[in-house]
Amino acid sequence: MRERNFEVPVDLMAEFAAIMEEHELDNVIEGVTGDGDIEIRVDYEPEQKAIINKIHDMVDKYNEDREEEDDDEDEEDED
Repeated sequence: MRERNFEVPVDLMAEFAAIMEEHELDNVIEGVTGDGDIEIRVDYEPEQKAIINKIHDMVDKYNEDREEEDDDEDEEDED
């Protein structure tokens, strides 16, 4: 069995939990980051690697979108 740690934004928790349930992935909440994201360890079998990659991509995309929104707000504040 392998494990992967994720820092999941609170806004993604429902979607993240649904994926965990759908794919019957064992997971443990490890803590909270300074940014308020939830640290979650996911245990998986090698054949489940594709879903782990999908989750990683989902979290990365959310974080990229959040950074872009923050950048846009900073630009508006400068005007």
